[in-house]
Amino acid sequence: DAGTSDGLPTKVSVISIKNNLPNNWQNIIKGAGIKLNNSLLTPTQTVINQNSITFEFAEGTLSVPNQGNLTLDFSVYLKDSGLIDQTPIQCFVDPTSFDSYLTGSAFSLSFPPIISNLFTVEVVATKINIVQQPSLILPTIPFSLQAEVTDVNGNRDITYSGNLTLQLSLGTGQLSTSGSLIQPVSNGISLWNNVTYNQTEIIQLSVVDNNTVLQPAYSNFIYCVSPSNPLIDNFNDGNFSQNPTWVGNTGDFIINTSYQLELNTVVSGSTNYAYLTTPVKLADDSIEWQVWIKLAIIPSSNNNVKYY
Repeated sequence: DAGTSDGLPTKVSVISIKNNLPNNWQNIIKGAGIKLNNSLLTPTQTVINQNSITFEFAEGTLSVPNQGNLTLDFSVYLKDSGLIDQTPIQCFVDPTSFDSYLTGSAFSLSFPPIISNLFTVEVVATKINIVQQPSLILPTIPFSLQAEVTDVNGNRDITYSGNLTLQLSLGTGQLSTSGSLIQPVSNGISLWNNVTYNQTEIIQLSVVDNNTVLQPAYSNFIYCVSPSNPLIDNFNDGNFSQNPTWVGNTGDFIINTSYQLELNTVVSGSTNYAYLTTPVKLADDSIEWQVWIKLAIIPSSNNNVKYY
């Protein structure tokens, strides 16, 4: 407060901290606060917009004494998820950042903008996630798998430096690749191509950190099966897990009392699907498909069956 002739304090009504960069604060910042003398103030409202954080105060909550000053500490805390590692954050205040009640002094409208230091979102990986994996593979036929390094909330650490190893955690066969089962992490991602497995059985893969710092990740169960030729299944064995093996959303299907494959899932209010698939060897000259399907629904553009 400049201590002008009015002899009044400046009663703060609004403080607006502004974004000095083109990123969207609503995607980064979860909450914010202001402290006075190490005590957190209680605004009547705190609004986080794309380009600003605005605090509104009741009259008398925050007052600058006549011819005095206050030092305020501004802080933010980040969203739990959806963060992008190495995102910069910088803020500023200018004359339009402050407003006051008419019962006290007004803020100056002529001081230059004050820009903060540059801060950076730093994601520190604590675990591994498998983000791409097959549900069904064929013996000795190449497949791919992809893993990422993230913090506990799933934010990817793009500056992590190290190697991840793909290994067999369940199975009796041989896991191999034309490259290496040890892959570097680049931009938070490790990728294995041309991976093969030589035994028909259910397997599980794991991805581990060579530095033993990150929590390892385990794949879903993967079916390694030989394709049928010909493919015949009337489900009279009461299952779809063998002879032949069908994989996919297996929890959404049953074999009913008439030994028929039946969709058995709850209605979803969102776009969703349930599927089963099995490999088959295709003849070179001609192919014939025969299938019996009964629909107990009224088909529509978003409620239908696909067979291919």
